[in-house]
Amino acid sequence: MEVDLDDQGRVTWVEFSGQSLISSSQEVSAQRFLTNDELKNARAMVRWKFWMAPIIFTFGYGAAILFSWNYDLLMELIFFAGLGGPAILLWHIRIRQYKKFARDRRLRIVELVGGVPERVWMAPDGLCYIRLTGRNIRVENHHYKELRDANLVRVEFLPESRIAVRVTISHGIGVGT
Repeated sequence: MEVDLDDQGRVTWVEFSGQSLISSSQEVSAQRFLTNDELKNARAMVRWKFWMAPIIFTFGYGAAILFSWNYDLLMELIFFAGLGGPAILLWHIRIRQYKKFARDRRLRIVELVGGVPERVWMAPDGLCYIRLTGRNIRVENHHYKELRDANLVRVEFLPESRIAVRVTISHGIGVGT
């Protein structure tokens, strides 16, 4: 049995009796239908925390408008560019992401992917992501520490919005499914 590890000690390749069992480029993928419990978990990921960043920027922009009311047009343009632009951009991004989630909710299909996590990170807006087989998938924040140490991961997610509904984490060698 041969095992190759990356610089963080994660399994990238396993060979047993001359047959490759898993490699970092290997993708385990399948589809199935979404259950009601998984839909409830996915809905929890697009609740108030999902909308908090654009709401904060919108209130900040409103406060800046009130503050700059007595200033000249140049100051109002600076406040608009500094706070109004990001607010509009964040609202656009979040609404587009929510529309993808709504389409996934109607289709009720879940995609299953497994392999070696390429990257795990927290985005500046406080959301946790994992890159697995070239896809960025949003996972619940409480999985962050475990995913950083994981060798093999199996993620079940909504295909268009890429919101994880179930995450299975393997530590150690983790051969087999």
